[in-house]
Amino acid sequence: MDNSLLAELAAARRAHRGEPSQHVTPTPDTAEHEAPARNNEPAAKRVRTSGEACIDLCGSDDEATPTDGDEALARRLQSEESRGAGGNDAALARRLQQEEVQAAAAMTSPGAAASSSSGVGAAARSIDDDAFDSLARLVMYQRDSRHTAAAADAALCAALGGALSPCGLLGISGGAAGVAGLMGQPSWEAKAQTMLELAGKWASLSALPARRSGARDAVDKAFEASAKGVRGVGPWTVNEFMIGLGRTDVLQVSCHEVATGLRHLLEAEQAGGQPPTVAAWSKAARFRPDHLTRVSAILRALHRRVQASRPAKADACTDAQAALAAIPRE
Repeated sequence: MDNSLLAELAAARRAHRGEPSQHVTPTPDTAEHEAPARNNEPAAKRVRTSGEACIDLCGSDDEATPTDGDEALARRLQSEESRGAGGNDAALARRLQQEEVQAAAAMTSPGAAASSSSGVGAAARSIDDDAFDSLARLVMYQRDSRHTAAAADAALCAALGGALSPCGLLGISGGAAGVAGLMGQPSWEAKAQTMLELAGKWASLSALPARRSGARDAVDKAFEASAKGVRGVGPWTVNEFMIGLGRTDVLQVSCHEVATGLRHLLEAEQAGGQPPTVAAWSKAARFRPDHLTRVSAILRALHRRVQASRPAKADACTDAQAALAAIPRE
């Protein structure tokens, strides 16, 4: 249940180097159809195929505009009630919890970082270099499908001969158009411009946070605030970055996959006449703050499982309910 985007970035790098994949994330084979850009941004948050099957896209740093459905969802979330797990549900919850802990340990261990050129804190490079590489690459994953972004990531990496660095990006001729061209995505000039601005301001950002497991602290929050000062870098991007560093209190409210997983769960609970077990966006949420990254991971995994097999939705929701029931609450 390895749900960090940084793990997917590492998989893309391994594929580019011809190494065997360690983890395969289901991605649709259907061709994409990009919607018109908004505010000079590259793509819409969601697209549909001719068969109206939704292709999930990565998160957005935009401020979402509330809809009637969102308000109804918020009202449901505010009425959240805890539901205990027993019997087989308890055993399943323990198994899922163990898998999540193992996945988190693998992502935060020094060995895992050293084995991939995308791991923040990799042994062969400085923490500063690897932090920039990770954050800049996450920009490519904003508002576009994972497989499209992974291809662009691999192309840019190949052109630069390795990981991204401020000097490497700023040395590309042609500015944003040149960077977008090297990614094989000429329409991504807005993303390329964000990456260039991040490179130009990198040295002036707040002190870099360290790789560690635990909740965010004042240093983390100062870095988040300074990174968000770069145009095009927002909550989704810095949250994914913090998850990759091992932070346990990140609720990815801007992530399409997490939001869709939550909707699947609430729909299943409503159909079964059960009280909702999740209040991810609500102030009435009872999950302990230092477990919110796990909540995000469970909901994201639910979305991907349903996307891979729609008939598996009922079982997937049951598993997610059991996993969430095992998370400590206040």
